[in-house]
Amino acid sequence: MRRTIFLATLSALSCQSYQFEPVAPVTLVVSDEVFELAPVLKPNVMLAVDRSGSMGGQLDAACSSTCPTRLSELKQAVASFTALADDRVRLGLTTFPREPGPTLTGAEASCQPANDVRVALPVASRVDDQQASQANRASASQVNAAVQALQAAGGTPTGATLAFLGTRSELRASDFRNDFVLLLTDGLPNCNENNPNDFMQSASACRCQTGGGDCSGNDVRRRGCLDADATVEQVQALHRLGIKTIVVGFGADTNQVDARAVLEQLARAGGVPRTCASDGDCGAGSACTSGRCDRWAFQASNRVELEQVLTTVLSGLTPATCTRALPDRPFTSGAVSLLVDGARVARGPETWSLSDDQRSVTLAPAFCEANHGAQLHLRVAGSP
Repeated sequence: MRRTIFLATLSALSCQSYQFEPVAPVTLVVSDEVFELAPVLKPNVMLAVDRSGSMGGQLDAACSSTCPTRLSELKQAVASFTALADDRVRLGLTTFPREPGPTLTGAEASCQPANDVRVALPVASRVDDQQASQANRASASQVNAAVQALQAAGGTPTGATLAFLGTRSELRASDFRNDFVLLLTDGLPNCNENNPNDFMQSASACRCQTGGGDCSGNDVRRRGCLDADATVEQVQALHRLGIKTIVVGFGADTNQVDARAVLEQLARAGGVPRTCASDGDCGAGSACTSGRCDRWAFQASNRVELEQVLTTVLSGLTPATCTRALPDRPFTSGAVSLLVDGARVARGPETWSLSDDQRSVTLAPAFCEANHGAQLHLRVAGSP
């Protein structure tokens, strides 16, 4: 429920004369949200890992042949990530492109999207008990093992792979869990045989994405072109199904201006903004504005940065059970009130606190546990 209140300065008539500075009216929107306090179930996270041929390239192009590749560095980062994720999220894995059939050749063979998962998400469940925790740990271990076995080859059929993930029943189960696709890629999508752009008709519109930058062959004149629009549409389709997408670009190529713009489009369509407390939380080239980074897509140039990004992603996927986002940003920090079963609760270290960015409230652990099942009422007076 939202109510609008107008506050204005009133002047009183008297025998004396005073000089007042004019004050513009301030509009406050009062929002009320009522919810039942319940545990937050661990989210489903399907990793979609790019294993295209470019992943076999050296991370530093100027380095000698003994230097690590993008894929070798990604493997180490994923090992650290799955160890941290362990029982905090429910992991699954798909990779792209898939291995081609024996009869396929050329670009068609290189552009086969995923049509199965390497590691399925744990069986759908509406509880996070000990048995579920064991299953989560097992899946995290399987994801790591599968990633360590990957070899780089092929193109980047990102859009068609995301379309496949939209058909997976475990990402659409009625299990009261949040569902995410975590896309790890070192390049831009291509491989769409129905791409409206044709290199032979317009090289500039095609924006060729093959390794050599040549899309003049019959089998790559469309498949080799940038497939941004169709891939964004697939991310949007996932979002409509309730599946959000987080985008992580890895390697120097994804830090180029054009690449950053395309990955940002995908991230925005994915529906998961990056939260922040300062500009330093957002990385180079991005600022923190009102608790959100200007850029939603993540970018990492090396293993250390990728590990940091994945740790940040994991923290954002597993919010504290007793944290609740505010329906509106408050006009002042004192414009937030909390009622439990109709009784107002004073703010304090043993009850609840307002986050530094004023976008959420967190209940103290003991207070939260004592009030599971209670009806909570958040009231916020916020600026429009």
